[in-house]
Amino acid sequence: MNRKLFLNIHLYLAAFFLPFLLLMPITGVSYLLGEKGAKISRVEFSTNEVPPQDKTQQKEWIKNQFENNNIDFDWEYIKPNGNDLILRPSSKDHYIVSVQADKTDFIKIEPNLLLKLIELHKGHGPALFKSLEISAGIGLILLTISGIFLSFYSRSLRKKFLLPLIIGSIVTVLAILI
Repeated sequence: MNRKLFLNIHLYLAAFFLPFLLLMPITGVSYLLGEKGAKISRVEFSTNEVPPQDKTQQKEWIKNQFENNNIDFDWEYIKPNGNDLILRPSSKDHYIVSVQADKTDFIKIEPNLLLKLIELHKGHGPALFKSLEISAGIGLILLTISGIFLSFYSRSLRKKFLLPLIIGSIVTVLAILI
C-alpha cells in the first residue's frame, strides 16, 4: 500500500471516530478525578413479593410488576448486584429492583448527563452503543497502525516519531509493572 492510501484511511477513520474517541477520555478523566455524575433515586413502587430465582421467570415477574403498576418500561438485560437487580441499560432512566426478605422495592434512577456518559463508557449502555464501542476500539487500533505506517513512510517523521515511541513504550511498561 502506498502512503496516500494510508493517509486517507487514517484521516477518514479519525474524522468518523473523533467524537466517540473524545468522549472516552473526557468521561474517564472526569471519573478518575472524582466527578462521577449524579442521580435522582426514588422508590417508584413496592410489592410484598420477591422475584423468582429462575432468570426467565424473574424477567417475566418483573415485567408483570411494571404492568400491574401501569408503568411502561423496557430494558435489555438484568444485572444482579448483591440483593439488587439492575435493569440495564443504565445510561438512561432505569430501575433497580431492590430485594429484601419480605418485600421488593422498584427504585427509579434518573442519571444526569455526566453519569449517563460514564455509564456508556463503562459498557452499561444499549447493545447498539456497545457495538459502536467495539467499532471505535477497532478504529483506534487501525488509526494507530496507519499513523505508525505514515510516520515510517516519511524519512523526516520517522526520526521525530521513534524517540517518543520508545519513551512512551518504556513509561507504559513501567506503569504496568509498578
